[in-house]
Amino acid sequence: MVKITFKPKKVSKILLNTLSGRASEILSARYGLDKNSKKLTLEAIGNKYGITRERVRQIESVALSSIRKSDAFEEMQGVFEELARVVDNMGGLVLEEELLSSLATDVSTQNNIYFLLILGDTFKQKKEDTEFKRRWYIDEDHANAV
Repeated sequence: MVKITFKPKKVSKILLNTLSGRASEILSARYGLDKNSKKLTLEAIGNKYGITRERVRQIESVALSSIRKSDAFEEMQGVFEELARVVDNMGGLVLEEELLSSLATDVSTQNNIYFLLILGDTFKQKKEDTEFKRRWYIDEDHANAV
């Protein structure tokens, strides 16, 4: 288990508080940040609000961008730097499953860490394919070399 100095749920909550109610609720549902830790699909969220999947995706995109432009995001740069060091110390290219389980044992906290990875400008994700599971990295050249 890798020790981190911040509380992922608290950081996520601070960042979500920069948004309007609906945008915050949509991100919480999409990334499983609420009490039940269940990640909802674009369609399920759309059905809840009576909007299309595409509209949910647009709201999600604008909300993430809005958080990245907020003062709160700027204040949390130390958190993102610490997560980057963790990825680097784990070899620079880390299976998502391995990264999340090394940082937290419960799904709720793992969902919050995933949300922070999505938000962080430094982190890049390689999607799952026929050869590899989903993985995170920081340095494109290093990831390609591996």
